[in-house]
Amino acid sequence: MTQVSESLHITEGQAGNLITAYALAIVVGGPILMLALSKVDKRKALLSLLGLFILGNLISATTHSYHLLLLSRVLSGLTQGPFYGIGAVVATQLVSEKMAGRAVGQMFAGLTLATCLAYLLALGLAMSLAGTQPSGRLPYLEYWQRY
Repeated sequence: MTQVSESLHITEGQAGNLITAYALAIVVGGPILMLALSKVDKRKALLSLLGLFILGNLISATTHSYHLLLLSRVLSGLTQGPFYGIGAVVATQLVSEKMAGRAVGQMFAGLTLATCLAYLLALGLAMSLAGTQPSGRLPYLEYWQRY
């Protein structure tokens, strides 16, 4: 939070609101968007959600404006719930009824693995651009050194 607040010249509380905005978008906006997409072709819905998620994250990565960053976090958060929900439905439709549970489990395992790998890749890229040695433990070590 400290690095975010310093780079945007905001308080740590405002930086924390970036996480809150994402979570609220998932909880409040996700179900509404899911209802809106219920009549749309699932493939088109998934591709649209993925595109919006990428757009939101690209804006997050490149903006220097707190308010635009906040909006981009909301945009990214709005897509998460419907993407997971529609993805689970599609996963069950691609296999026999007997294998439906396994398909959903594999989908979520893949999403979890992708999230972990993306974190490490992003950390490595950020640290190499900053000229330091990348380490997946760095954020945790920084946390424990502070407290």
